[in-house]
Amino acid sequence: MARTVEQFSQFETELNRCLSVLDAGKQVVAYASSLVLAAEDLVYAVSTLGEAAEKTIQEDPRAEHEDTQMAYVLIYEWLDNSKNFMILWRDCIFALHNGEVKEQEGRVAPGTTKKLLRQINERLLGAASEWHDFGLRRTQEIQEMRKRDRKRLLEQWRLQKSPLETYQEQLKQIPEQCDRIQEQHLDLYPIAHQFTEIRLHLLEKLDRFWSQCLDVGSVVRDANEVCTELLKKDPEKNLGRVAAKLEDFDEDLDFETSLPDLEDYLNQQVRSFPEKMQVPVQVDRGLVLLQEVQFRRKARAWLESEVVPLLFQIQVDLENSRNEARMTLLNLRNWSLLLAREHKEGNGRPVHPDEFSQLPNELTQRLNTSAESIESLVNMIRERLDHEFRLSAVYRHNQEFLPLATQSTLQQLRGGEDSIVNRTGRTIAAGFREAWKFMANQVVNFQNFLQLVEKEETLSDSEKIVRFLEERQSDPRNGQYESIFRAQGFISTSFIVGREGEMTHAEKVLDSWENGYRGSLLLTGKRFCGKTLFGERLAEKYFAPHILRLEPNSFFTVQGRKYETTYDLGHALELIRKYTLNYKTLIWIDDFEHWWSPEFNYYQNGRAIKDFLEHQSGQTFLMVSMGNGLRPRLDKLVDWNRLFQAHINLDHMTSPEVHRAIELRHNATHQRLVDELGNDLNPKAFRRFTRAVYQAAGGNIGEALTEWAFSTRRRGDNTVENIFQYGHTLPDFLDEDLAVLFGSIMMQRRTSEFRLRQFFGPVFTHKYSLLVRRMLNVGVLVRGGDDWLEINPILANELGILLERNGYIRYSG
Repeated sequence: MARTVEQFSQFETELNRCLSVLDAGKQVVAYASSLVLAAEDLVYAVSTLGEAAEKTIQEDPRAEHEDTQMAYVLIYEWLDNSKNFMILWRDCIFALHNGEVKEQEGRVAPGTTKKLLRQINERLLGAASEWHDFGLRRTQEIQEMRKRDRKRLLEQWRLQKSPLETYQEQLKQIPEQCDRIQEQHLDLYPIAHQFTEIRLHLLEKLDRFWSQCLDVGSVVRDANEVCTELLKKDPEKNLGRVAAKLEDFDEDLDFETSLPDLEDYLNQQVRSFPEKMQVPVQVDRGLVLLQEVQFRRKARAWLESEVVPLLFQIQVDLENSRNEARMTLLNLRNWSLLLAREHKEGNGRPVHPDEFSQLPNELTQRLNTSAESIESLVNMIRERLDHEFRLSAVYRHNQEFLPLATQSTLQQLRGGEDSIVNRTGRTIAAGFREAWKFMANQVVNFQNFLQLVEKEETLSDSEKIVRFLEERQSDPRNGQYESIFRAQGFISTSFIVGREGEMTHAEKVLDSWENGYRGSLLLTGKRFCGKTLFGERLAEKYFAPHILRLEPNSFFTVQGRKYETTYDLGHALELIRKYTLNYKTLIWIDDFEHWWSPEFNYYQNGRAIKDFLEHQSGQTFLMVSMGNGLRPRLDKLVDWNRLFQAHINLDHMTSPEVHRAIELRHNATHQRLVDELGNDLNPKAFRRFTRAVYQAAGGNIGEALTEWAFSTRRRGDNTVENIFQYGHTLPDFLDEDLAVLFGSIMMQRRTSEFRLRQFFGPVFTHKYSLLVRRMLNVGVLVRGGDDWLEINPILANELGILLERNGYIRYSG
């Protein structure tokens, strides 16, 4: 009958064994590994003790013996302490790795993590002692109660359902969480080292630039002092020596001011970052909060937006200062040689040292102003690198990792409205000349137009497609500028423009959900219209951190447990429904087109969403995005037109909103926008360009940003020019077979030959496979790095409109 007491004795032995491996003298990673290894043994010991206690209660439910009384204490009080202790055990692992990352990056003093380790060791030992003693002490307290009180307490417990199974399920997850924390943090250490390496490399460049900036001013001052001293003694005789000294000082300015291979270095470093990674950023009341960080994209976008433009600006300012100094020294040298020749010929004028030093003194003032500007930029870069470009910044879970602070150091569009040219003073003769010139130009233009028409008739469809693609090729030298405009997915909130009406609509849906109505929202639109950005904005604003993003062949985490998805959306939703009963959650399914495979089609996955919403929408909010073409098909298959609480189409933005979006991104590039003459583009001309881009893009924000990026050319180190013109349209090259092929690919967004073969059957081999190969060669189809086939993004919307115009698919909202 003493089963519980005996099992508790065995538990004591296991606890002491686990605590014996804790050595405060170990290294941090080794100590954390000891905690990870011991976590599973401790949970097993607790579970075994709980099962023994429950069996004792079942044999003696009236608690007439001390052993049964102890069993009740263990089940109804001590198990809760056990869960809290194991959570503390897990949180200590997180704290150690967190501290190690911060110490590795220099955010805390050396030795801080080692001190933390000793404190954790003491705390764990103390907590383990209290945890162990609680069961014995509480049992003794119950035995010392008055018999009536003891009987009432034990009877109350006896009538309750045993919580053992629930605690076992919760405890079982803790060792898994410990393993995951350990594994993910070990993956973070090389990333932290890489952040440090890039940061030190950039700081080294800054130190070199600042040193060179000081050297320029020092050379000019030294040259002025030496030459002035020589001219004070015997000006006429020392003019030749002054020229020689100036030549020596000019050689001191012969140093490299450029940034060779900086972009290649950064690209190489950034490419080695993981593309996507789940990072534990906080432990909160038993939960491990994970954040999915796209290190490669985030690091590239941040460096190209916040650091590289400023570095190149420093380079330009430094080069200008050095060139101005060299030119001044050269002018002084030529002047001194000219004066020396005149004195030698006997017709020279007196030389005054103060007159000679006038140019260097004026130059020194300008160099001081330039140095202040360079110092400001250097300090700005240092501050950004120190505060933001560190892996440890990811632990600031309430802030965006590597945010793009577009409002800082923005170079606003300069210049005013063009002055109106008054042409009323023209003479009548000049007016006739202008009229004849205009008529002659019209004749020439009409003849050129006829030639273009004749040439157009001779081009094949393939040539027209290639021409369409080539007209939309970007300037390879302008990659840094283009990357800010063509960023896809969820970007910094500083770039968000417009959508106030759509956001208000979504907020009303959320309010209705809070009041008990169905929680569901459908986002539709053409490619690149901003569905992902809008959905992520809504998710982060109202649901963080309780967001579950579902993608096929990926991972998601519920209650600290990690699950892998297939193309069976119903299975994933069932897991979420099972483990999110106690808190409200957002399920965010972006690009529903990806949820298709030969085994699980749109009907099955659409039906799974319908079934889920019928039973779970009160506790969970479901948000789905998809293209316009898939919506009618699902309406017919599963009545989606009546399934979602609201439907928001994002095809169009207004012209002022697109203008503001282009302006924001241009400002973030820190580049001057100039016209064909090299002058700053005035606001009126800028609005004219953005209006033309808006019309060409049909109000699609993504297409507009891409059009602007493609039509922008680099003019200098920090200047760009937009040369947007209305290009040729995509030719109507479709036949029935091509239309069927493109319609199926656009429906799935991306596919493969294997999927197409399963979709079309035997006919694919002798018909459609040849079409796929031909369209790849022309450029209508492209193959990604993961071997998926998709429509070339440059012409995706144009092709969709073409298919809709010919009646094959529905593409507009």
